[in-house]
Amino acid sequence: MVMDSYSNLFELFCTEYLNELPAGIREKLGIENVESFCKRARPEFERLLQTFQNDRKTFEELVILLGKKLYKSNLSIAFVIDAINTITFKVLNFINTEYLPNELSDEFLNFLKDFPNLIALGYTEESLPEKKNLMLLKHGKREQDKVINHYRTIEEIISGNKKGVPSEKDCPFASYLERLDFQIVCRKLGSCKEAKRIHRLVHIYLELFKNYFSEKKFLAAYLVLVTIYFFLEKLAEFVSSVNTSKRNISLEDIVDYLVNEIKSEATLLVIDPSEISFVNKVFGFSAGDAIFEFLTEKLSKLVGDDKSHGIIKCSYGAVCVLSKGNNIKYKSIFQTLKKEIKERFKSYPVNIDITGFLLKFPKEINAKEEDILNTVRYAIRESKRTPSRLLILDLKDLSKSRKLQLFKNINEDLTEKFRSGNLKLALQGIYDLKAGKISHYEVLFRLTDDSGKVVPAYEFIDLIYELRLIHLLDLAVLRKIAENLEVFNGKKLFINLSPRTFKVPSALEEVKEITKNLKEKGLQFGFEITEQASIEDYDALVDFIREVEVPISIDDFGTGYSSFSQFVNLVEAVPVEFLKIDGSYTKKLLESPQAKNVVKTINSMAHSLNLKTVAEFVENEDIVKELKKLSVDYAQGYFFSKPEIVV
Repeated sequence: MVMDSYSNLFELFCTEYLNELPAGIREKLGIENVESFCKRARPEFERLLQTFQNDRKTFEELVILLGKKLYKSNLSIAFVIDAINTITFKVLNFINTEYLPNELSDEFLNFLKDFPNLIALGYTEESLPEKKNLMLLKHGKREQDKVINHYRTIEEIISGNKKGVPSEKDCPFASYLERLDFQIVCRKLGSCKEAKRIHRLVHIYLELFKNYFSEKKFLAAYLVLVTIYFFLEKLAEFVSSVNTSKRNISLEDIVDYLVNEIKSEATLLVIDPSEISFVNKVFGFSAGDAIFEFLTEKLSKLVGDDKSHGIIKCSYGAVCVLSKGNNIKYKSIFQTLKKEIKERFKSYPVNIDITGFLLKFPKEINAKEEDILNTVRYAIRESKRTPSRLLILDLKDLSKSRKLQLFKNINEDLTEKFRSGNLKLALQGIYDLKAGKISHYEVLFRLTDDSGKVVPAYEFIDLIYELRLIHLLDLAVLRKIAENLEVFNGKKLFINLSPRTFKVPSALEEVKEITKNLKEKGLQFGFEITEQASIEDYDALVDFIREVEVPISIDDFGTGYSSFSQFVNLVEAVPVEFLKIDGSYTKKLLESPQAKNVVKTINSMAHSLNLKTVAEFVENEDIVKELKKLSVDYAQGYFFSKPEIVV
């Protein structure tokens, strides 16, 4: 027959088509020799033509299989269809149509219609499991279960299931978008509207895909499916972004959402597990995460796992549960959790327990947001004092609590002092034991009472941390130094800095700005960080120090349970200059062999890493002599000098 006679034309026009492609594209397609490639492809083309004429079912199976192979080869469907259309039309045009029967001409046209359609079906069937599995590998099944439902809908459409596409509002992902925890995070990220828009488009395109597929318009269906894949990947990225950002959600973010977005009664339950820092440092962060996962799973069952609730492990280090309404038996839930967490983690060498508090938000809140935040800070402090029971505070009755008012006054007083810079700075010398003179200074802050008398730092430093004001203190100290630079020029300083400040973006940016400004003005300084903070906030600390490029001194070494490998990682990552031996060991140096061994070991380890050591709380000459025997490099304490207020 005429069609068989001219099948050799395929090889000619295949060669011509591929030679017209840029060499770089041929290389990416894996075509090294065009003539050889087209010679190998010719029998396949002939077979397709023959089966098209004689056995349409086999033809369909072969083309679908070819589509799957081409998809696996990463060939664009646009390239495949353009190639086969161009080559086949050239074959058809080359034939003298005067002598070509009409039915054969129609067969060519039908071939050109059916071939790309079935190729697209092969692409569809092969791409779906791959895209689904890639998403699971990239983002994880547990996190993406709601997105996976859309892939199941596509599978049902392809398999011929007559079920319709779920409406947007009936889709499980729509409920996920309405969950309180998602709303809080996406509100902070500014992505709520975009997530809903993309989800709406997914359902529009799913309907379109279903219509095309049911009408066997597989090429149009596949082109729509490619768009659906793109949108589903976007949704998966939203989910991953939200889940990642949950750990950075603060109690302040939650309160802001409850005050400004919830127009009904609501509650905030905060469950704070004990001994997490110890567990993280001794057993690793996975052990601490297991405690939070246990609490989250239990709370999901006890409180509910629907859009009227939201559960977040917030940056405060607690599990926060938001709920619309006020009809859950929280006291009972709290006691159940206490009992079950003790039983679950009874093998741990420390007693794992919880403290907690509940804030009740009325439908209309008259209190200012800052007053509510003060209530949260008060609740954190007070709940730890009464660990056996759940502390419950109703925001309708804030003015009735004398304790809360007193706490609020203290908080406001400290906040005002830090914001206005109403504090004093003192310097305490760090003595070089070999040179016998001051090497550098530690900058210390001092507060005064109404009479102008200096208040000892130990009386309120813990309160500053509990009130979550440490970032304001850090900023106040840096601002004070910058404003009085002439006092500090010519001296090498180490300034205390809490990595908690890194978790307040606005504070972190100002710290960076002041640090760079002080460097430009020639001040010699570094930052002093506690060992515990350096381990718990390792990534944030490393990123910060690498950016500002100043040395650091590790304070309170020997109290933070850090492993040697953890500490070595820190030393290799940033310029650690000094290691300060905790004063509790220095004080016992003369009477405790164990304390002496600890100092000796820390000193030896530091020197092996090319670090200098500083012994704190040096109070008499005998301790100085012992430190020299142990080859400790520097000393700090009242024996040499008391902190002296300089500004």
